[in-house]
Amino acid sequence: MRSIEAGCDAHLSKPVKRATLFDVIIAVTDAASNAAGRNGNLPSSPHGVNQVKRQQIEIEADLRDLVPNFLDHKRADLGTLRTAIDHKDYETISQIGHKMKGEGGSFGFDAVTAMGSVLEQAALNQDLTSANHTLDQLAEYLESIDVVYT
Repeated sequence: MRSIEAGCDAHLSKPVKRATLFDVIIAVTDAASNAAGRNGNLPSSPHGVNQVKRQQIEIEADLRDLVPNFLDHKRADLGTLRTAIDHKDYETISQIGHKMKGEGGSFGFDAVTAMGSVLEQAALNQDLTSANHTLDQLAEYLESIDVVYT
């Protein structure tokens, strides 16, 4: 396929079934989370448990005024997500996940986008285990990053 030859990680042809899409997203994000990259992927231990390790995220200098507010909002989302998970509020989990998907990459935080995707799908599947795990990953990620403006 030309998309794979061009460097894409995966290719899906229409019509795409939700389960297939979710499987591909999980596979790609799992592979990304195993490599500590400059774009903010989470490092993983050999046992699949994420280690809190400082990581530098390079962000374009023209976003300097916006990034601190974005990160503050993501930290605030942790509490909202915890409450939503505790109350099985799948709509709130989905809304926050959807917003994270759109915002993360726009600000240069690809891991936030990936986690948002997983949260949104977890809400659709009413999968609180996955939502809890992703919430923990998000908390660790936000604690581990150092932003460097380039």
